[in-house]
Amino acid sequence: MPFNELMINCVENGTSYNEYGIRVSVKSKGGETVLFFVIDSNSNNCSNFRDVIKTDVICDLLVYYSTDASNKKICLVELKGKDVEHAAEQLIETKEKTENLLKDKKYRNIIWKGLIVHRSSAPRQQKPKLKRKLDSAFGRGNYDMVHKMKYDLGDFIRN
Repeated sequence: MPFNELMINCVENGTSYNEYGIRVSVKSKGGETVLFFVIDSNSNNCSNFRDVIKTDVICDLLVYYSTDASNKKICLVELKGKDVEHAAEQLIETKEKTENLLKDKKYRNIIWKGLIVHRSSAPRQQKPKLKRKLDSAFGRGNYDMVHKMKYDLGDFIRN
């Protein structure tokens, strides 16, 4: 079961994560559940999530967010130095493979979000193509690409 793997081997202590000098975090508010899972085995030697979802391409983080039974979100996060096109592929592949394991009706009310946080800006001609891919995978307004070294994903995951 994918969530057994997440809870046993991937759960992060706290609600922040650093990689490539980039930091993402969220300050939870009352009544919120926020869990960070480091799912990429290149960053977390204990993670077998790549094998669980049967893929070679995986993003860095899976962030679970909930306020109640009707408001559950999974935000996939990729921290990148510069290759934002590969980051988009990682998010989309991770979503598709994880979603395939959650075909049961009780998981259909989950809202999927995708976030790329990168250090260098993507070439302008690349952005429209990436936005179309991410729109198709996550839906308009459910993904973002930000060029920052520190990013509080609270507003993004809540909306």
